[in-house]
Amino acid sequence: MPPTQAMFTNLLCVHIPAKLTLNAGEEVMAGEKSRIIHKHFRLDAVKLKRAQKVLEARTETETVERALELAIAEHERIFRGIAAGDADAAAKAMSDHLLRADSLYAVLTEKP
Repeated sequence: MPPTQAMFTNLLCVHIPAKLTLNAGEEVMAGEKSRIIHKHFRLDAVKLKRAQKVLEARTETETVERALELAIAEHERIFRGIAAGDADAAAKAMSDHLLRADSLYAVLTEKP
């Protein structure tokens, strides 16, 4: 049975596309082997250090990589449940994601 709107009441569903478009129309398929690229970012140093501590990362680069991997993996799990028409799996994945995100957000917004 495909999921219905009512099955996701009180849940925010996020759609992660199977194909992502990068710079200049370059496309990457979900699950494609990763490649390392060099990017420059302006980040809040305090938030980065808090995230590094919470994610137990050794370096700032590892912090960003872990945060990206976590966000992508959680949203893919939600999307797979929705795409498979498995409302229970999608709801469980969404619930797990929101609980983890809420606890992480609480730690990240604590006063030092």
